[in-house]
Amino acid sequence: MTQPTPLNPALPRFTAGARRRHRGSNERRAGRLLALLVVMLAVRPLGATAITAATVATIQGAVFDSLSGDPVVGASVRLLTAVPDARQAAVMTAADGSFVLDRPETTACTLRVEAFGYRSGLRVLSAAETIGYQAVRIRLQPLPLRMDEVLVQARRETATAQGAAFVESIQLQQDRPPPELAGVLNRAVGVGIRRTGGLGSFSTVSVRGSTAEQVLIYLDGVPLNQALGGGVDLGNLPVSAVERIDVYRGAVPARFGGNSIGGVVHIRTQAADGVPRARIQAMSGSWGTHRLSGILSGARNQRHYLALVELAQSDNDFRFLDDKGTEYNLDDDEWTRRLNSDFRSGRLLARMEHPVGAFRLQVRTGLELNRQGIPSISNNQSLNSRLNRWRASNEAELFGALPWLSDAGVRLNLYHLMQEEEYRDLDGTVGVGRQHDRNRTISWGTRAELNHVTGGGVTTLFGQLGEERFNPENLLRPESWLPQSRRRSAVFGWEVDLPLLSNLLHASAGSQSHVHHDRFYGRSLFGGTDHAPSRDRTDWLHGGRVGARLHLWPRLTVKGHRGWYNRPPSFYELFGDRGAVAGNTRLTSERGDNWDVGFHWIHAVSPARWELEVVYFRNHVRNLIRFLQNAQRISVPQNIGRSKVRGTEMRASLDLPGGLRLETNHTYQIPENFTRASYERGNDLPNAPRHSVATNITWRRSSWEMAYELSHESRHYLDTTNLRTVPARTLHGLQFCLYLGTSTTAALEVRNLTNNQVADLWGYPLPGRSVFGSLSYGLEIGSRQTITP
Repeated sequence: MTQPTPLNPALPRFTAGARRRHRGSNERRAGRLLALLVVMLAVRPLGATAITAATVATIQGAVFDSLSGDPVVGASVRLLTAVPDARQAAVMTAADGSFVLDRPETTACTLRVEAFGYRSGLRVLSAAETIGYQAVRIRLQPLPLRMDEVLVQARRETATAQGAAFVESIQLQQDRPPPELAGVLNRAVGVGIRRTGGLGSFSTVSVRGSTAEQVLIYLDGVPLNQALGGGVDLGNLPVSAVERIDVYRGAVPARFGGNSIGGVVHIRTQAADGVPRARIQAMSGSWGTHRLSGILSGARNQRHYLALVELAQSDNDFRFLDDKGTEYNLDDDEWTRRLNSDFRSGRLLARMEHPVGAFRLQVRTGLELNRQGIPSISNNQSLNSRLNRWRASNEAELFGALPWLSDAGVRLNLYHLMQEEEYRDLDGTVGVGRQHDRNRTISWGTRAELNHVTGGGVTTLFGQLGEERFNPENLLRPESWLPQSRRRSAVFGWEVDLPLLSNLLHASAGSQSHVHHDRFYGRSLFGGTDHAPSRDRTDWLHGGRVGARLHLWPRLTVKGHRGWYNRPPSFYELFGDRGAVAGNTRLTSERGDNWDVGFHWIHAVSPARWELEVVYFRNHVRNLIRFLQNAQRISVPQNIGRSKVRGTEMRASLDLPGGLRLETNHTYQIPENFTRASYERGNDLPNAPRHSVATNITWRRSSWEMAYELSHESRHYLDTTNLRTVPARTLHGLQFCLYLGTSTTAALEVRNLTNNQVADLWGYPLPGRSVFGSLSYGLEIGSRQTITP
């Protein structure tokens, strides 16, 4: 094995007098250090190894190639010192070669640097070298390598800075998952969350002023949007198992069908990586909130597995100011508690991955149960309205390189999703009249994708088939108000990404064609009148996108994208509900014309590093679908107009010495309504604030971490006439996390610190000040048994 070579420069020569003075100063320094060491041993408990915040400094530096001067990415920088620091003893260099780690201020130490393809080395540091956080520059000598042929298999990730899309990836801390996903997504730039209450309540997401139905939600590649319509409820999604959330603003990759007006939110749970580990997490907090989860993963006979169990509940009986439905009369306002807003949920998740010849097979299955109350608006709270639902999902994916074509890979995916909802309102306090319905949705789909790599570019061909069935059941009468419906769909498309001008420019393009065949069954209550919808409908949709990414400097990238997308009408819009809403099978799909352009800049001047992204976007949607009421008081959906949303997005982060990190984003948008109705034309679109700001300040040390959060939304409106106003609001939050050794983490979070009384929807208040505490204990049983890239 090659011995490490010293990396520190040669020491200067001293004269005899200088050596005596230097030796005397060393002796005095050594005496002071010895006295300090005796005092520390006297006041600390025997065997204590923790380092306090007062004795921790930060080493910041960068690793470079000694020949080319390029940064070395993924190099291991390990701290060799007599004082143990198990949590940050080693770090990996970032994309610009930089690294940050903690070390004792008054203790000399050595850095060991190792990287694949380079000669390992040692860099001896003295305490004086890091006074004032002096940067450390390390140069590694490259080694010639002789290697056999290596085959690397991995799924091609699309949520990276390498594409033309503007994507924000939110990485969740596995040792302290958040109370809910809606709060995490609300921090992303360009994203808006609307909810009807506290934890577990109905929550939807909007991207760049879109509606909830225009945003596609995926859970590990399985689409959650239903053909029935209404958007996806974020409050009914798992929390503990989520590892990362990718938010696509604008461009939609081919793997998601390449067709979404508002964007895509991809929620990814933890992968079965084969590392034997176990973790137990518990959370408790305000309004009777509790959550308990356990995760177990490992490997056996080249099979990787992961299993998760999660139980959660909350009473959500928070206090709020009830205006009794008289917004302008303050005399009858009183403080009261939210009633019938509780929820109970349980989730199971299992994943397995194992090789199948030259391919790898991933299998995932999940089961979710949820029971909750529906509280209705604040001045007329329901006491007995309940919603029970369950969802079972199964997915299998086979991917790998083709044996007969080394530069091509294939991915086959098959999923099955079944979900059922039972809604009971026997008092008729929430909807119109007494209701007791049980609706079941069954969907399945298969997808094939072929990727071919040539000349540094990637060409993708994909096809998808699917079916969704909606079976309603009215438990109070023989026939349901909603008809049985079925949607069969097929998608075919292509996507290409080509490097040009010596990889300085990457151009991308793609298109897809969709065909949907919708049909409803059963008897129409509209009989043979003009309101009776047709039983069948076939719709062809076409879309495409073009984009480019230009590297102007090593750390400055300019991106641009334009796309044409469609949203087909939902079952509710096509076939109605057999009662007050009539279907309209003559509806045309909503069409979106979206484009954006911006830049992404990373600037690292040791010891600081900052990142900036600025984007201008414009989304134009035609054929908006709206419900209009006729003289018989029957609502009929019609294509009546268009909307335009344009604005800017800014996202920035700054890393400073001492573990301090600042993150902020700001979205400014002008959501204009251009419908044909004169009393709505020129108004703002509903639920689309013009200004939204999210800021996070984090201070992280080796044994603890604290953070401050701020979110702000300007005034916006709930209706198209802009008469119902949601006032501007600013919310503050605090978090504190304590690392108790290498396996235990304790966290405390305070939300809505100033106890502001806010609401997303008129009459549906949100909780005031809330406190949550969590404890996580993890144990890594062993090392990785098999390695899969």
